[in-house]
Amino acid sequence: GGGSGKYPSTSTDTDSDGTVSITTYTYGSDCRFETISGEGDTDFTTTFTYGSNGKVTEMNTIETISGSSYIKFSNYNSAGFPGRVVVGGADAGGVEITYDYTYDGAGKIQKTELKASGFTVSTYTYTYTGNNVTKIDVTSLGSGAATYEYEYTNEGNNNFRAFIDEGYVPFTAHIPFAFSEDLISKSTETTGGETTITEYDYTFGSAGYVTSQTQTITSADGSVETSSSTTNYGGCN
Repeated sequence: GGGSGKYPSTSTDTDSDGTVSITTYTYGSDCRFETISGEGDTDFTTTFTYGSNGKVTEMNTIETISGSSYIKFSNYNSAGFPGRVVVGGADAGGVEITYDYTYDGAGKIQKTELKASGFTVSTYTYTYTGNNVTKIDVTSLGSGAATYEYEYTNEGNNNFRAFIDEGYVPFTAHIPFAFSEDLISKSTETTGGETTITEYDYTFGSAGYVTSQTQTITSADGSVETSSSTTNYGGCN
């Protein structure tokens, strides 16, 4: 991966079936995201709106296949994290999905409640070891419980942390990446007595940020899928 700094300019993802998707990032003069656009499996463009605190208040995405969707961020705390994220439009199946977050005094996430149509559908609780999320316990209406456990490598720099610093916070699925100090090396998902293991291998550029990543998923039935991504930096300096 060429370029320098912590801001990606492009990334290329290759799925297990060989499908390639390219994502391009553009920034304003203050190095906040202006657009993220993708081409490949699904073409999309995401634009960002910011509040007076410099944090993102809304992301709007238009996809060629599914249409338009939005993500709204609000109730930021003193650590700069949102207390609520609302997802609507095509990505939410026509309903609004709300994520309510609870943090401790140090800004570590403690709980997420996923709500739809006024009902709490899923609750996520987080266990830390040091500054890394090492376990997530999930309880969901209808589908019972799931557990996610994470192991980490102390190599490289976790670039999701950089994105949080710029006011863009990924939610639920990305929380162990975004709210952990280190990069995940292995995740173990246990649902209904079945276990899926995902292993991550990285290579790093001179600044310590990930320039390529390989993800190997071993499902409960023993099947293995591998996907990969590469990232170029220098989108903003």
